[in-house]
Amino acid sequence: MHDQGAAEGRRLAHQTHDGVNCIGVARAARGQRGQAGFMASRASVQGADGSAFFEQAPGLQCSAGLNGHFLHLSPLWSTALGWTRAQLTARPCIEFVHPEDRAAVLAHMQSLLREGGTLDFECRLLAPDGSARWLRWQATGLPARGCLQAVVHDVTETHGLRQALLAAADHERERLGRELHDGLCQHLAGIAAMSAALSRRLPLSGATACAADVAEIGVLLKQAVVCARDLAHGLCPAELRAADLDQAIEVLAANVGALFGVVCTFESRQPCPDLGVDGQMHLFRIVQEAVHNAVIHGRSRRVDIVLSAEPGEGLVCISDDGAGLPDHDLVKRGMGLRSMAYRARMLGGTLVVRRQLPVGTVLSCTFRVPGADACSEGVG
Repeated sequence: MHDQGAAEGRRLAHQTHDGVNCIGVARAARGQRGQAGFMASRASVQGADGSAFFEQAPGLQCSAGLNGHFLHLSPLWSTALGWTRAQLTARPCIEFVHPEDRAAVLAHMQSLLREGGTLDFECRLLAPDGSARWLRWQATGLPARGCLQAVVHDVTETHGLRQALLAAADHERERLGRELHDGLCQHLAGIAAMSAALSRRLPLSGATACAADVAEIGVLLKQAVVCARDLAHGLCPAELRAADLDQAIEVLAANVGALFGVVCTFESRQPCPDLGVDGQMHLFRIVQEAVHNAVIHGRSRRVDIVLSAEPGEGLVCISDDGAGLPDHDLVKRGMGLRSMAYRARMLGGTLVVRRQLPVGTVLSCTFRVPGADACSEGVG
């Protein structure tokens, strides 16, 4: 089943343009209606080439043509990044995009120019000093005119806050993991040792029945130690500190199987390249959250995790045989899904969630493999 889930996950991952595909579809549909009305009103006031509208447009608004160059830019672009409008229009748009984001942005532009529609996505644009700003694009393709038009928002501060929150949450997990391992686990282990010693002494004093009860308490304490250590490991996986993502996910699968009595498998089809400490933590947390959702919310009896990597891109796919996710849960954009989607964007990838037939859910996350050559081809 995990082969089918992985194949389905890869197919869906390459069809998505937003952070979470199922959520992005609903948002894109709403965006198309609103953006279509906006573009219609724009057409009624702009000249033949659209320049009049953009000269008076507030905020960051722009259009781009089939040659990949900006056609029109609102005045605020002159101060937003540090480039003049003349500099921005003299080179292909893609050259201003951060190298790690170029492949995704190019795919979005090509899709809009060929097929039209509306897309909502984020990427980084470079300033003259080499720094980058995160921009959110609400873009509409107009194939009949040979251009796309977009309303753009600077979300750099929002990204900074999200990263800080995730870093704080990860730091707190690690702290709790260390406290569990170094504190509670040691206390429980000490009590278990005392219980074992007491169970050996009681028969000598004639309290045979009590000895059996104390021995049972010792067994339960040892089980509590194992559970506490497993929880500590999940909060602070030691393998990630040793840059071994495959081993961390393998231990996670084993612990989930032992704790919840389910079948949880892990298959690594190619060794995962080093994504760096932050990248590996992001990918591990995505897998951890997906497995947790499958077992707790989906009531799954089997969960399969498949990790693969190819030049330039990797894919992790989690499939289960549970109850699946209702549409309204996806549209609500719970904190878990939003957190996973943001982590996927930090990995330069996308997150896709879909029902699996006949039962279950497939969650797949693509991620950028470091060292891949940045895409530099044209748009047309």
